[in-house]
Amino acid sequence: MSVENRRAYIWNTASGVVSAAQSVVILIFISRHLGVIEAGTFTIAYAIANLIGVFAKYGVRNFQVTDIEEQYSFLTYLLARIASILCSVIFLAAYLLMQVKWQRYVVGKAVVIFAICVWKLTDAMEDVFIGAYQQKGMLSVGACYFTLRLLFSSGICCGLIVCGFNLIQSTVITACMSILVCILFCGISLPKFNVPKTLVHWKSLSSLLRVCFPLCIGSTLANYIGNAPKYTIDQYMNDSSQAYFGYIMMPAFVILLCSNFIYQPLVRDLGVLWEKEEPGTFLHMVFRQFAIVSGLTIMAVVVGFWIGIPVLSFIYGVDLFFLKREFLLLMAGGGAYALVSYLMVVLTTIRMQNWLAGGFIIVAFLYYILGGIFVSRWDILGVTLLYLLLNVILVLGFIVCMFIKVKRR
Repeated sequence: MSVENRRAYIWNTASGVVSAAQSVVILIFISRHLGVIEAGTFTIAYAIANLIGVFAKYGVRNFQVTDIEEQYSFLTYLLARIASILCSVIFLAAYLLMQVKWQRYVVGKAVVIFAICVWKLTDAMEDVFIGAYQQKGMLSVGACYFTLRLLFSSGICCGLIVCGFNLIQSTVITACMSILVCILFCGISLPKFNVPKTLVHWKSLSSLLRVCFPLCIGSTLANYIGNAPKYTIDQYMNDSSQAYFGYIMMPAFVILLCSNFIYQPLVRDLGVLWEKEEPGTFLHMVFRQFAIVSGLTIMAVVVGFWIGIPVLSFIYGVDLFFLKREFLLLMAGGGAYALVSYLMVVLTTIRMQNWLAGGFIIVAFLYYILGGIFVSRWDILGVTLLYLLLNVILVLGFIVCMFIKVKRR
């Protein structure tokens, strides 16, 4: 393994750990210093922010990294990202205004959601630069910055909470600080990619947005499915129920984020193998990572069975023993969702983004129809069962799609 690959693994692992811990740590501070209601507000706000952030990224990252022949320039990727972020802000503002007008959200809750979304949109802006670093074989540089910035912003938010600031003040200040740091990083990185001082090739930009639109739909719906239980609880239950669900849901997302840093450094290698038309080696790499993610999930469920609930109850300072069954189902569902996320990378690499979008549209529709039914009959248990079931369906469907394309190759 080269020096750069070792550095990439180290820093990508660090960024994965910090990213996985970010929402968990902040939720602990909120739960202990501000209470369960505020914890529930943060849980749904973070879920919405993740959805907005994924839409803003437009599903471009893996496409950009595997664009080995540089069909599109960095400037084109950058302009596409700016456009998607602007659209995200407009949509978010309209959504929150409607929620306040219809009295589903109080103004304070809407402000917290907007601030956390802006905080996550800085991730989306930085992501196009980190993708460019990885495309050039310098993932360690981007991952290093991302790790340090996550530590900085998370530390600021937790520090403000400990110092007595309320949730609104803490999130707004953190969002403003994140914007400043993002501007600094982009300003430092921009000269490294030789951006031409020529007119924008609008045809190339529109082509990229068109080609990646199915990826945008797929990745956005994938994130919706990953957080769908929270949206259902937000619609049919209260902030306290949202907080309790957020407590037991966090370890499931840790599985996803930890699995991401395992396979993310290999995304470019998958693209190279596919371009060289080596389907055997390609499949070997795919299923090796598939086995690692599956093993991680099994280990997490076993450990969670014995110590998961006691540890979570101690960390958050609340009694969660009545949710042990739901917790184990969520851990299994989180593992299935991690496999879905990995298969998204694989199908993107082999340019099956239309199939991705189609699969997510079907499953998102099923969740929208069945979510209310399951939660009305079985409360939190209902949404956990549906979460596990639909993610398993996606895993099986995407595996079938992959084999179809490889067989044709």
